[in-house]
Amino acid sequence: MKNILRALLYLYLSTTASAYGQSATASTSTGGANPTRSGNQKVVQTPRTAPLVNAATNIRYVDPTSTTDLVDQVNTLFANCSDTCEVHIPGGNYGPGFTTPVGTDALHPTIILSKSTQRLVGDGQRITNITDTNALPFIDAHVAPFNLNPGIVISGFSINCTNTAAVCITAGDAIGFRMRDIEMIGPGGQTNSASAGTSQAIVLVNKLGWSERWKVDDVVIGGFHTNLHFEKPDGGTDSFGYGQAEQITSNIGCGDHGVQVDSGANVYNIIKFEYQFNYECKGVTTGSEVFTIGGVFAGQNFHVTGENADSNYTFAHILKGGIFFFDGDYNVFGLPNSGLVVTDATQPVDGSVPFYIGTQVGTIFKSAGIPLLSNYDGSGESFRVTPVEVPTNSGEQAARMGYLTSTTTSKGAVYDAFEGGSKRCHFVRNQFQTEAALTPVWCVDSGGNTTQTSIKLGATTVISSFVKYSVVVTPAPVPASTCRDQVFTAPGLTSSDSITQFTSSAPFGEVSVNGYPNPNKDGQLIVHYCNSTTASYTPPAATYNFMAIR
Repeated sequence: MKNILRALLYLYLSTTASAYGQSATASTSTGGANPTRSGNQKVVQTPRTAPLVNAATNIRYVDPTSTTDLVDQVNTLFANCSDTCEVHIPGGNYGPGFTTPVGTDALHPTIILSKSTQRLVGDGQRITNITDTNALPFIDAHVAPFNLNPGIVISGFSINCTNTAAVCITAGDAIGFRMRDIEMIGPGGQTNSASAGTSQAIVLVNKLGWSERWKVDDVVIGGFHTNLHFEKPDGGTDSFGYGQAEQITSNIGCGDHGVQVDSGANVYNIIKFEYQFNYECKGVTTGSEVFTIGGVFAGQNFHVTGENADSNYTFAHILKGGIFFFDGDYNVFGLPNSGLVVTDATQPVDGSVPFYIGTQVGTIFKSAGIPLLSNYDGSGESFRVTPVEVPTNSGEQAARMGYLTSTTTSKGAVYDAFEGGSKRCHFVRNQFQTEAALTPVWCVDSGGNTTQTSIKLGATTVISSFVKYSVVVTPAPVPASTCRDQVFTAPGLTSSDSITQFTSSAPFGEVSVNGYPNPNKDGQLIVHYCNSTTASYTPPAATYNFMAIR
């Protein structure tokens, strides 16, 4: 009986198919993949050959000949599926001008994917073509309630989001979220021939949990103001860890952005990031940025390539507090005129690194370089960055980072460096340096070869280390009109060290103070107190801080 009913249903669908739908000869509009049918063109829809539901695979099919809009069809098919379920959108054209509209029901303008077991699949880019005119997302993929099961897959179609305020696809709160074989066209058109407004192609934001182990594969983006946006949390966590992108290709227009990470978003431990961009702007503009980083964007296996039609853009804009750990390679035909890597304000003195060039530097970075880091000290000054490569995995962060050279002689005091013959070496006072890297110092010659050397004080004295000491003291009384030496324990201090002037956690009071290592015994600090008053005085207990130079 079930087989007879299935046969009758199939026969009914085959004999009542609409005479309106896709056309094999329809032309493609400039702004996207969806054909526009002329008024006198006859269009014939091929009769349906697939059932609404395949019982063996639990795949449910959209009816491309239906006058019910695509969004409602997909949401209904998912709602009728209680377990693992795939909804398939057959090849064809969906949207304005075609039998199956998209998002015309005001109550259901968005496809909702809320289970990790859901898959939305088309027949492939330029085969399944969809046009959505709404500002609200075409797809919203947030697992509710949040769980740790991997899932949600979106694949196999071209989507033209024409609204200048569109958020085309948004997702989050999903482990193992997948997007693959997707073409996304914004209001600017694939070649950015028009304004993109404020539109966004992919927005990832967490509302309930976190998004980890995400993967974007073979995604083509053009005509949006922002291509890939990691938003700050909206009730969920900041975590977008362990993701990978394999071949994102994008076109970036005037004043538009490639990848944006908000302050508060943490995109960390990226496994791979393959990104190819063409900068399509052909006029002078500001604000065009390949990477705009306000939070954290960090990982390995970065492979970024591109080319430009104009040089008025920025490769990486590091907002105040942002960190971009770029471990990989980069090559662009046509570098920007101004800062390739721009920071917003003076970077913190605690060793935080706003832009990092990793160990995979290789010949590409040496030839293309990272030519300018703007506004390093908050003055607007530009500094030339020359990457330095470490021959072994020694953990010397400074050698992997490179050195800075001011573009004007007036800013030479912002960093300290010295010439060692034909080599330039670096050691202090920039965010490319850690205390651990003070010894040894790495130098690089014009061929990019690295060697170790030592820091010299004057012509002969070699400095091997700088060590900060904090010594807790409880001084004894100093008689009136008298100077006295008092000895305190300072583990690690040697008799041959030179030390700097003290800073104290409490005022010295009525005495003058200087100090030096005990010349006769290591590990001791001698403090010389002089009391010029007419009464005995006891200096306050305190912590004395100083640097020892060895």
